[in-house]
Amino acid sequence: DVDIVYLASEIEESEKIKVYQLVTKKEKKLFLNTTFENLVTINPNIMNFEDESIIESSGFKIPSEDAMLKRLFDIVVSLILLVIASPFMLITAILVKATSPGPIIYKQIRITQDQREFPIYKFRSMSATAESKSGPVLAKSNDARVTPVGKFIRAVRFDELPQLINVLKGDMSIIGPRPERPFFVEQFNQENPYYYLRHNVRAGITGYAQVYGKYASDYNSKLKFDLLYIKKYSFMLDLKILLQTIKILFDKVSSQGLEEEEVCTSLDKMDFPKEKILQ
Repeated sequence: DVDIVYLASEIEESEKIKVYQLVTKKEKKLFLNTTFENLVTINPNIMNFEDESIIESSGFKIPSEDAMLKRLFDIVVSLILLVIASPFMLITAILVKATSPGPIIYKQIRITQDQREFPIYKFRSMSATAESKSGPVLAKSNDARVTPVGKFIRAVRFDELPQLINVLKGDMSIIGPRPERPFFVEQFNQENPYYYLRHNVRAGITGYAQVYGKYASDYNSKLKFDLLYIKKYSFMLDLKILLQTIKILFDKVSSQGLEEEEVCTSLDKMDFPKEKILQ
């Protein structure tokens, strides 16, 4: 009577084998969660060893030839976007300077490929002394530190436009994991032994987690999307993410920060109105 089986992580290996066998025999849908061991098996290389076929697991790195194409894509797209966005950048700069004391461009140290530090560029959306007393703080929705103009440029993503300069400099990519601050990277590295793997690629202006996940989800949820992006990387995937980013550009929800006590489940995104789900 069951149409879909979602296999959770806390199940004995012998029980998993029984589920695999039954689901295969009954031709039912099987969903697995994105644990590290499941992510490792994505994009395998099948080869023969004497008289036996074996599976080679791919690593969490983009092949060098694909990395060169990705870099060329970054340079071309960032130059085109800079030309298109230059009038909006000029207007944003004037508004920021006219409505709030302080610099127009906000520089902040972030972490990119190989856990290298770099200064990320943004149009300033907060008051110049936003973290002088609090220290590093993750962004929240309805953040009191954000200026009125800052709320607008965040909503339409204009604050991110100077990052195209970061892309041309080689600090960032158009598509990739969003760069975090050293304070939080150190914390996340201690809490999750696989967090460092997201730094095998350049940080991005937009990414798989921002398009297919949810901006307000916690760092572990984002990490799974980031690792999935690295494993599934292709030129066409970058194009797809870029187009999806343009589509959701004015989606207010995805520009919000962390919500307290927020519960997010990927099952909410599935559309199976007539089928039963066994979890």
